[in-house]
Formats: sequence, structure tokens, C-alpha cells
Amino acid sequence: MHMPKFSLSPYRFPRSLRMLAGIGVLALSSCQETNSGAATGPGAGDSTKVGVGPVTSGSDGQIGTSAGSILTFSVCDLHALVVKTDSTAWAVGNNFQGELGDGTTTDRRSPVKTIGGVRAVSTTLRRSFFLKGDGSVWAAGRNDDGQLGDGTLETRSTPVKVMDGAVAVSAGFRHTLFLKTDGTAWSTGYNSAGELGDGTKNDRNTPGQVSLTGVSAIAAGVYSSLFLLADGSVFTAGSNTHGQLGDGTTLKQGKPTLLMRGVKAIAMGDVFSAFLKTDGSVWVTGYTYGTNFLDDAPKALEPSQILTDVSAIAAGGTFVLMLKKDGTLWISDRDVIKPLVSSSIYTDMALRQVAVGVVQIAAGGMMSRYLKADGTLWEFVTAGSIDENDVVSFVHGVPVQVGWGESPSW
Repeated sequence: MHMPKFSLSPYRFPRSLRMLAGIGVLALSSCQETNSGAATGPGAGDSTKVGVGPVTSGSDGQIGTSAGSILTFSVCDLHALVVKTDSTAWAVGNNFQGELGDGTTTDRRSPVKTIGGVRAVSTTLRRSFFLKGDGSVWAAGRNDDGQLGDGTLETRSTPVKVMDGAVAVSAGFRHTLFLKTDGTAWSTGYNSAGELGDGTKNDRNTPGQVSLTGVSAIAAGVYSSLFLLADGSVFTAGSNTHGQLGDGTTLKQGKPTLLMRGVKAIAMGDVFSAFLKTDGSVWVTGYTYGTNFLDDAPKALEPSQILTDVSAIAAGGTFVLMLKKDGTLWISDRDVIKPLVSSSIYTDMALRQVAVGVVQIAAGGMMSRYLKADGTLWEFVTAGSIDENDVVSFVHGVPVQVGWGESPSW
């Protein structure tokens, strides 16, 4: 296998997507996940939820024409959504399939207003979801698998209502999970591996109920899903090709299956899962170090402990961020991986400290960002390369401070 080499370090993300430096942020979100690693609802037992309180900003210069307030935001690799404290949602970035929700397919270098009454948002590649204060969910963007849940397969450039009574949304690669106020989970979209958790392999274009109750958090990945119940038990469903479901096999699960107990937060990357237990330990299963083209890459088929004294986790596409109780930020790290090294890669996993004085974290795709106690927001990119000997190298970009005040450039 020979693939082009690519690497990225240091790297600064498009300036129009850099947000919230120095304004006392209370909540962050990235891609399909909140900064605690999953979309959470009542009883999730994690204090780092999206929308936990208002945030007063300095001069924004991008959203509106004067100083404003930011409640929360969600960022994927190619576009971003922001919710202001007046409950208006704003969007910026690529808009190839109407994912910005502004009624067009025009890319935006500066944020544009979409809809009002919003309290949380979730993004993934080519899709956006807006959770309103009344519990209704509105969706825009790509819909060829029914992943918007509006009963059609039509791409939407204007947000359309898809559900009522929701408290959280997690947007996966080709499917979407919803969490309702009554503790039920719902799903829509692609379902070839059973990732919808409804006991079938039938795709859906309207949300159907997952065969679980008492759910407090949800996390959607690439053809896989995680469900955290209020009692601390974790159920998994969907694809398991890289051991991401943690049951000791690589067999898919067509319906939610109990994996472990004593968990307070969950996170899902492309083909790995991470769990934060109530004792502060972090456990990981699957493959965290590369990209999906490495079908023969080493993997762990059962959860292994990698760090202790942790208060929050977040998952990027191929890595996990961990915020320790002492305010230090750590990332799963490894300079070089050779395919077929072993069946379990976590016994000698390298962990790297990224920063100190951190209070909030978020990750999604290539991106990582963290908020420090002094109110500054920082970000870095994780990228990789593969050489002619199929050796994969991974590079974490140098963290840079970011903020709204910078002019768009990409």
C-alpha cells in the first residue's frame, strides 16, 4: 500500500473558525460531541455540558457589529456553528450541501445568522443540528441516508424541524442520535451495521426509538454508537471492525449490548471509544492512532486503562483528550505505528501532557481546543503521514491562542 505523505505542524485553523479567546467561556463543543466527550442530558453526571451558563464576550467583530455574548459553539473540520446568549445561531465555513443552514450553498468567510431560539448545536461533516430551548431539533445539510430525520432524502439548506422533546443531539458520520427528556434515545440515518440501535439493519429517514431507556448521554461515531445510562452502564451498537465496541471481538452488534458499568462520561472517535469511570480512570478500546485506510492497523479489542485522576474526556477522530483534576491536559500520543505490531496497543501507549491550567476541553476530527483558567482559548491540529514502508507518523501541531477578533483567512 502506497499513499501520499501528508503532515501538518504547526497549523492554524481558518481564522473565521477561531473563537472565544479571553472571554470566560463556560462551555465548549466540537464536531458531534460536547467537551465531555458526548452529547449529554439530565443525569449524565458530568459538569462540562454545552450551555451551562451565559458567557460575556469582548468585541467580536464577526458576529454582529458590536460586542456580543456567546453561549456555546460546535466546530467540525470544515464549518462551525455558534449560539449567542440571545439564542441566535450563527454559521461560518464550507456550505457545499447547505450545512450552514442559511438557505444557500454559498461558503461563508464571516458568520451569518441562521435561526433563533437555539440553546445548543451539533456539527459533523456536511450536517448541522440546532437544539432549541423548547426541545425541538432542527437540521440542515446532507441527507442522502436520511440522517437529518425529516422523512426525506433531500438535502436541506434551510433548517427543518425533525423532533420535539429533545435535550441532546450527537451527529455521527452517516447517522444521528437524539436524547429526549424522558431518557429515551432515538436515531436516524444509515444502519448497515446496526448503529441505529433499533435491532434492525434498516436505514431510517425519521427518528426511531433505540431499544434502551434511562439514557443520560449519547455518542455517535463512524457506523457505531455509544449509550450511557443514568445508572453508569454503557451500551454499544454498530460496527466493530477495529474493536471500538470493546467486547473482545470484531463482530458488529445489531442491537445495544452492555459493555461496562461505573462510567460517568463517554466519547467516540472514528473507530475507537473512550470511557471516563466514576473513579476518574480513563479506558479506551479500538484504534486511536491512524485513519480508516489502515484496515490492518493494530487495535485493542477490549477497554484498557490509560490514565487516572481525570475529570473530563473528549474524542477527536483518532485521539483522546483527557483533562486531569489538577488542570493538566493530556493527549494519547505515539510518534510511529507500524501495521500489525500487536493485537493490543494500549499496554505501552504514550501519553503526552499538552498544557496546564485547563478548565474545559473539546475535540472533533483533526481539531483540539481547550480553555484555560485565565479565559484564553487555545487549539491545535493532529495530522499524520504514511511513507513507502507503510509506517504512519502522527504530529500534534503547536497550540496557538485563538479568538474572534482575527479576520477570516483560508
